[in-house]
Amino acid sequence: MSRMLCLARPYAPLLVLCLFALSGAPGLAQETAQDTTQDTAQDTTQDTAQDTAEDTAQDKASASEPRTAVEEAEALIEEIEADSVELAELRTEQQGGASAEERQLGARRVAQEEIRIGRLVHELARVVLDGADEPGMAPVREQVAGWLEILPSGLDDVIDRRRATLEAARLAREDAGPEDLVTTENDLKEARQQVADVLRYYARTVVLLGAFEIDDTAARQEVVELLSTNANELVAFIDVTREERTQLARLLALSPDDGDLKREALQLDDRRDAAVDSLRGMAEDLRTLGIDTSEYQKLLVQVTGNVSDVGLNVS
Repeated sequence: MSRMLCLARPYAPLLVLCLFALSGAPGLAQETAQDTTQDTAQDTTQDTAQDTAEDTAQDKASASEPRTAVEEAEALIEEIEADSVELAELRTEQQGGASAEERQLGARRVAQEEIRIGRLVHELARVVLDGADEPGMAPVREQVAGWLEILPSGLDDVIDRRRATLEAARLAREDAGPEDLVTTENDLKEARQQVADVLRYYARTVVLLGAFEIDDTAARQEVVELLSTNANELVAFIDVTREERTQLARLLALSPDDGDLKREALQLDDRRDAAVDSLRGMAEDLRTLGIDTSEYQKLLVQVTGNVSDVGLNVS
């Protein structure tokens, strides 16, 4: 590429002004414009291809070069900070939703992002712990420790919001007519899962507090109480669904071709299975925190027939 065009590319407005200045001589202006356009297009295409090739080569080289733990941690910090800003904007949008449906969809997105970003924080903490002896990790560890230290108070707010959503979903399910039964049931199932997700996240946060040598006494006590309360609610729910399922089985024995009964049985099985999965996860987290979970394990084995639930080892 010519030196003039190389200089012109960063200063495109100047190039445009030069072309307008030549407009007094139509022939020259037209030829110059055409030549410049062709040269610029050709050079731009060549430069773009060259830049793309160089960038691709650099990306491949970067990908092939193992990053240090410090570099990985810093990249995660940058990602978390950027995502947190977007989450704050998402919360604002959700609160300003024009309709109840829009607010509900916004709340769902917020809940998903909260957990996703939270998991990034946990991933960051593990990177810091694994690279503890790496030079330059000390200030990174200090920053992550600061985040972990204030995380429980933020989780309290999230848990309160999600439990309120769960209670609203439960009431909506109780008041729903036949036409809204499936929708409200799905909303209730999702609300239960959101509570379970944040409680399990809280439990794993407490484990990380200990790993970072941060006092976890209050947080540990709180999460044990929350997990135990929710686990007991799940136990009660599973017991009720088992009784209802037994009654349905009797009715289906008398009317095996009844489509309504079959659908109700499938819905009940689905609710029970979701509750069982949540209880299994909570029991595992409670056991990790040193709490006796034998009663939960017995119930799980009774319901699922899966003896592996005695050991409880879930992700």
